[in-house]
Amino acid sequence: MWSGITYTHPWEPRRGYHDWWLQRHHQLLQYTTDHQKQIHSVFIGASIVQYYQSEGKELWDRYYAFKGAANYGIKGDSTSKVLWRIQNHELDGLRPKVVVVSCGPGYNSMDRKPSPSGPDVLEGLKEIVCELRAKFTAAKVIIIGHTPYTNPSISERSKQINVEMKKKADDENVFFIDLTPYMTDSSGHQIPALFLSDHLHLSLEGYRLCSADVHPWEPQPGSGGWLQRHQQLSQYTHDHQKQIHAIFIGASITDYYQSDGRDLWNSYYVPKGAANYGIGGDSTSNVLWRIQNKELDGLNPKVVVVSCGPGYNTMNRNPSPSGPDVLRGLEEIVKELRAKFPAAKVIIIGHTPYIIQSISERSKQINVELKKTADDKNVFFIDLTPNLTDSSGHQKPELFKGDHLHLTLAGYRIVYKLCSADVHPWEPQPGSGRWLQRHKQLSQYTRDHQKQIHGFFIGASGVARFETDGRQLWDSYYEPKGVANYGIGGDTTSNVLWRIQNQELDGLTPKVIVMTSGPEFNTMHHNESVSAPDVLRGQQEIVSELRAKFMAAKHIIIGHTPYTNPSISERSKQINVEMKKLADNNTVFFIDLTPNLTDSSGHQLPELFLSDHLHLSLEGYRHFSTVVTFLGIELCSADVHPWEPSPTGWTQRHKDLVKYTRDHQQQIHGFFIGASIVNNYQTDGKELWDSYYTAKGVANYGLGGDSTSNVLWRIQDKEVDGLTPKVIVITSGPGFNSMNRNPSPSAPDVLRGQQEIVSELRAKFTAAKVIIIGHTPYTNPSISERSKQINVELKKLADNNTVFFIDLTPNLTDSSGHQIPELFKSDHLHLTLAGYRVWHKVMQPLFE
Repeated sequence: MWSGITYTHPWEPRRGYHDWWLQRHHQLLQYTTDHQKQIHSVFIGASIVQYYQSEGKELWDRYYAFKGAANYGIKGDSTSKVLWRIQNHELDGLRPKVVVVSCGPGYNSMDRKPSPSGPDVLEGLKEIVCELRAKFTAAKVIIIGHTPYTNPSISERSKQINVEMKKKADDENVFFIDLTPYMTDSSGHQIPALFLSDHLHLSLEGYRLCSADVHPWEPQPGSGGWLQRHQQLSQYTHDHQKQIHAIFIGASITDYYQSDGRDLWNSYYVPKGAANYGIGGDSTSNVLWRIQNKELDGLNPKVVVVSCGPGYNTMNRNPSPSGPDVLRGLEEIVKELRAKFPAAKVIIIGHTPYIIQSISERSKQINVELKKTADDKNVFFIDLTPNLTDSSGHQKPELFKGDHLHLTLAGYRIVYKLCSADVHPWEPQPGSGRWLQRHKQLSQYTRDHQKQIHGFFIGASGVARFETDGRQLWDSYYEPKGVANYGIGGDTTSNVLWRIQNQELDGLTPKVIVMTSGPEFNTMHHNESVSAPDVLRGQQEIVSELRAKFMAAKHIIIGHTPYTNPSISERSKQINVEMKKLADNNTVFFIDLTPNLTDSSGHQLPELFLSDHLHLSLEGYRHFSTVVTFLGIELCSADVHPWEPSPTGWTQRHKDLVKYTRDHQQQIHGFFIGASIVNNYQTDGKELWDSYYTAKGVANYGLGGDSTSNVLWRIQDKEVDGLTPKVIVITSGPGFNSMNRNPSPSAPDVLRGQQEIVSELRAKFTAAKVIIIGHTPYTNPSISERSKQINVELKKLADNNTVFFIDLTPNLTDSSGHQIPELFKSDHLHLTLAGYRVWHKVMQPLFE
């Protein structure tokens, strides 16, 4: 079909004939017209150039686009077509400093049939260079040689062309780059990660090209969007001078700390006043220029962390500078920082291991020399290589992204212990930045809610995340009881001490305080050299401060939870042993959650932890809550007898139920009342509740955590006024919660509370059938024994005419009297959907 087309020689201009080609050419003409003043460099060629904006988009956008680079690649272009474009106004009016021309058009010329000879293709490429030199006399022209290919015929001619094209370079105005050594292994084969599956076009990892020819120790600005980023950082410095206590400066490895390492950056560094001065793609020259051009002026940091990422970028330039030249650039950065911040510690992060052998070898040499600049007093050097590589010296895959250069979150965790201030775990110290804002918010919360706060949790992320990962439990149980959350993610013992001493809790009169061991865990995590006794002393200081401040409160210390890091885990065990000695089991209690969170082999139960093996899941918080409840978090009813009505901090939920009653009086023909086992019927037993009970006009008056006193108060305080139910179901959950109080009431007292509930309901709804659901089986022997006694007595209330009693124990236990696992949730207290089905089946005949 192409027989009518006369082929031209590779050095003769010829336009493309396809509509898409002409459309692309016209688009590029228009782009040139619209952006003449913004274009400072030109890339021209075929698909390898064009695909820089798709396969290499991340690199193009981050490094080249904001430096004023324009992409004039057209896929499939031959040398003839590129020549035609240059001669037909596509680049007219531009004044680029650099023109990068790839040899991709030479490939496409060789792919023609009949295929031209190597010398003919070479002549075409030379003509392109001549045209560009004549058009842009002041510009540097960088020729990118043929990349390695799998077709032997084309590959051999490509090698010959590269040899000849290199002769065109004078290393002053014209430069030649042969990428073959960077893109092949020791056997000369393509490195797969650098190419797409066609073995021709580059992957993102393969797009690593050129930068301006400046000595690594000479300051040089970037251009385009780089300058805007520099201005943003300068403005940030101006606006936050007093809040910045540490500086991280470098290239993308520093910059990406805020994206790939974001969780760690936000939870640890930001609260400590660390600022990130990373710019992706920066060379040593760029960093030097920034330091000398007011980006850091006015700061007084305690610590400056400088990474060797800029050294990588400098070595990735072509022509590539020697190791000593790159080293000199990095040494200049350190000198500038030392002169600017004489009181600060400077921490140099050495080159991380890389897969390109030539760069990797120079990196090792540079690390050896950089280490010599460290005096371990003001300047410190850290070689991460042993931590980021395996025993064979290869990168640990989980620590690096797919480009084998940038770190994953796990990789950033290796680095993150460096910036903490030198404060003993028992010395108060504030955080900074957003941490201070959070402290102010909590102080304001205290002032606004003093009278409503009857207890609080204090600690680090394990406490803070109770309101997110454990939200369902927190909202349904703790918040209604007037419990406040004073957790701040990442807090150390020093931070918590400072908060206690700086008015965050002033004016409170809590009955119960729960303090977790998260802060000393963070202390050990941030600096593994801190001894267990020092960390323990910090926690002891917290307990002493709280005891002195809140003498009438009950103090519950939650020990270290099991962890996977052996070093931290061993110290945690030692600390738990010592912390237990602080408990007098009267006003101070200690809880070791390890038996509840681990299996028989001592390993974490997976369903109780998030994937980080540190923070608890909702189920983990349920186990936590069950144990804490035994020690008396039943705050508001702590001094009330089980048969005396008492409200709690759940007032809003009560008001909602009162309103529900008013709005639906005519539609309510029966109701369930009780604690969480009733309330959870609408979640864990939702399928059954919606399909059967809702359809029959049955309402749910369950409130998680309610005691008998709470239910009595609700009945007497208009919650069910105006109803005319045919059936009322009352569970023994409130009695169970009453027994979980501390000090725990006797079984007769709890029974009296439940009898009062039945009496109130009988008096209020004389025509209704009342169904009493007995205590369900439980794993705690003490509570279980009292439950059995109460069930025996409750059964005596039933006349089997208007009052009925159902003991679910035979239906929920096996022949040995143990709970049937599939009928209970992992807390061994609440029912699953299957458990609710058993309850429904037993009760249905009476309910009908």
